Amino acid sequence: TTTTTTTQMLLTAGVWCVGLGVLIWAVSWLRGWLAERSNASRVRAFCISPPRVASLRWKGARILVVCNPASGNGHAAKFCESIFLPMLRACGAKPTVVYTKGPQHVLEMFDTKHEGSVRCKDFACIALLSGDTLVQEVLTAVVRGGNLTVDTLASVPFALLPLGTSNGLAMSLSLSKQDLVQAVTDVLLADPHPVDSLQFSRTGHPDLFGNHIFAWGAIAEHDYLQEGILRRLPLPPWLRSLVAAAWVLIRAPSFRGSLAFELDRDSMDEAECRQGNGQVLQRCTFQGLDTVPAASSTGDWYLMNEPVFSAGVMNVASGADDVLLVPAAKPDDGAVHVWSFVASDSLTMLGLFLRLESGGHASHPNTTFFKAKQVAIWPEQGFTYSLGGMAVPCQPVHITVHPAATNFLYPKPASATK
Repeated sequence: TTTTTTTQMLLTAGVWCVGLGVLIWAVSWLRGWLAERSNASRVRAFCISPPRVASLRWKGARILVVCNPASGNGHAAKFCESIFLPMLRACGAKPTVVYTKGPQHVLEMFDTKHEGSVRCKDFACIALLSGDTLVQEVLTAVVRGGNLTVDTLASVPFALLPLGTSNGLAMSLSLSKQDLVQAVTDVLLADPHPVDSLQFSRTGHPDLFGNHIFAWGAIAEHDYLQEGILRRLPLPPWLRSLVAAAWVLIRAPSFRGSLAFELDRDSMDEAECRQGNGQVLQRCTFQGLDTVPAASSTGDWYLMNEPVFSAGVMNVASGADDVLLVPAAKPDDGAVHVWSFVASDSLTMLGLFLRLESGGHASHPNTTFFKAKQVAIWPEQGFTYSLGGMAVPCQPVHITVHPAATNFLYPKPASATK
């Protein structure tokens, strides 16, 4: 009797779980269907009567549209065909669409020595339909392929439509993936605004370029798991993120290495840059930095070499659309923002992670921020870096900022330069 009762309870629980799963799926499908109907109606209205400002600005303009079809759980291509291209053409623009097939394809696309490559100067704008990773890939490919130099990147503005998993850069530029029709409208009506670019140099490797986040430690491992291993599994994005975060927090690893930086004394002195745990800064000489490629010997260098849970640099505020990682960072302030989470137990790290969305971690005693002109990192532990979600093997790296090196179209400056 007891066995029969237990079996019946398990069957009942199973039926309830299946029913709940079906209900959640049905509600999600209905919301998606209603959103598609609403978007289609709004796109038709836009195409019938596009804003005069957008029509005057884009009439006859050639737009290079680079779309990662795997972004947005495979919906990026549909978004491109059903929303973005009709709205572009309604304004009189002439889009050229390229669907990417991977990082190597992006490199070949912008390599001036490669047959069939595109020339950036032939276009009035380069539109990127994806997440943060594609931005790093395209910027690196454009410079490495000889299309543009760091000094001429700003001559062709970029437009970013948030279709990735994280979308930290787009969020920092006031472009939300929650309303993509509005995001397209904002971009088409926006003026170009300067955004600083970061350059990453490693011995024996070509330089990388980016406009977002470079992480080492726990957050890099989280990105590696979410965007790499777990992405191959049939899991929704929220579940991938949850599994990756749980794995990192359960392990609660402590990463060892050294991080040195040249303090940005134009905006803060040594006392002002200390926050949270008041981590002691050690003055260091350039002789200790000679293993880092391209590091400059000028300026005031400081060293921090305590074990950390995670560390990295950014030049914008949001690490993802739900992570306000460096609240004080501005896209055009000409600085490298260094952040670090000091190693601790899993419970403390969980509390810190839960504060990331609101930026509340900034006042956490295990968090430290510095504002720098250039940064050098020597990892002793940690198998990967993460550059905007793109995995990069760990080795000594030198990071510099190029103020206002790029121009992006977004509705208004996310924040004024200090």
